[in-house]
Amino acid sequence: MSIFCFCYLLTLSDSPNALPIHTGIYAQLNPHCVATSASGQVCVLNRQEQTLTVYDREGTVLSQFGGHGQGPGEFNWAFEVFWQNARIYVWDLEEQAITTFTSTGQCVARSLAPIRGIDMARSQDGWVYGAWHTALNSEPDQAVSLYLSGEQFNQPRIIAQVKGNGYGATFIADGDHSIYTPVQWVPMLATSPDGKEIYLLDQEHLWVKVFDNKGTLLREWREAMPRLEFNPDWADIRLKEVKAMFPERRYQTNYYATFPVVRSFRVDPAGNWVFRLWTREPHLTEVVKVNKPNGKPVESNLTWSDYLRWYGLVDGKALVGHLDDSDEMVLEWIAESQLETYFATHPAEDTLKKVGPDD
Repeated sequence: MSIFCFCYLLTLSDSPNALPIHTGIYAQLNPHCVATSASGQVCVLNRQEQTLTVYDREGTVLSQFGGHGQGPGEFNWAFEVFWQNARIYVWDLEEQAITTFTSTGQCVARSLAPIRGIDMARSQDGWVYGAWHTALNSEPDQAVSLYLSGEQFNQPRIIAQVKGNGYGATFIADGDHSIYTPVQWVPMLATSPDGKEIYLLDQEHLWVKVFDNKGTLLREWREAMPRLEFNPDWADIRLKEVKAMFPERRYQTNYYATFPVVRSFRVDPAGNWVFRLWTREPHLTEVVKVNKPNGKPVESNLTWSDYLRWYGLVDGKALVGHLDDSDEMVLEWIAESQLETYFATHPAEDTLKKVGPDD
C-alpha cells in the first residue's frame, strides 16, 4: 500500500549543517538506487522491500511508497530510480516498465518498454535506450539501434546504429548447454546529469559519441589506448565459480584474444565521464580515468568504488554514503571539495565485500 506525506521544498543552502540520512538499508546502495532533486531532496530505492523513501536534507522522511505487487505504484523488481522535472521515475526490470510518481508518491503513469532487455538512460525529455544485451546474445556481430523516445516511450526514433563486437551477457544458457564469456562486448550508455546530452561509448576503444537531447550528433571524442592481452587464468577462476552454482550444465568457453579498453562507464554527479579500464588482473588491480565532457582530462584520486558511493551534487554539496558500525547505509551531504577526505576516512573495502563487483 502506498503512503503519502506532505512534501515541502528547501534548499541545501538553507541548512548548512545537513544531518546524515539513516536509510534503514543494511547493504551498500547501488548508485542506481539513489536520486536527488534540484532542491536537495533524496529518493532512496530499497530493492529488498521494493519501496522508495523521500527524505529532506536533514534526513526527515517526507514520503514513502511502492512495495511488491501488481497494483498501481507497485513493482516486481524495481531496479533504478530517476528524478527529473519534478517527477520520480522507477524502472521495473522484471516488468520492463517505467512508473512515474510525484515527489509525494502519487502514481501518475506507467509505461511499458517497447522491447525487452534494454539498456536505458534518462534524457531531459524522455528516454534513450538500446537492446544490445538481447540482440547481441543471438547474433554477436549484428548492428543494433540506439533509440530516443518521449516520456511514455512514445514516438521512438533511431538516432544511431551500433555494431556489437561480441556477446551481451557473460552467461548464455540453451537447455543444459551454456556459453560462458567473462567479458561483455556491448556499447555503454549514459546521459549528463541534466539530461541535455547523451553519451554512447564504444568500449572496444575509448570513443564517445555525444548527442543532444533531440538526437543530433554534436561531437565525437576518442583517445588511442592499447587493448591488453586476455587473461585466461582469471577467466577460468570465474568459470569455476559459475560451475559451482550450476554444476548440471555443460559449458563452452568463449575467450577473446584481448580485453576491450573500458570495463565500466558512468557520469559522475559533477558531469564528468568516469571510465574503469580493463587490466590484465581485473580481480587485483584497478585503473580509473576521468575526463570532462569535452574530453579534457581531470585529475582525481577517487577509486571506482568511491565514485559508486557519490550519489548526487546540489549547490556545491555532494551526497555520499558509507556503512556505519551497525552496517546500516548512511547518506551525508558534504562539501564537494571534501570528497577525497571523506572517502579516505570511510574506506570502501568494508562496503564492497558486501555488494560485489557489479556496477
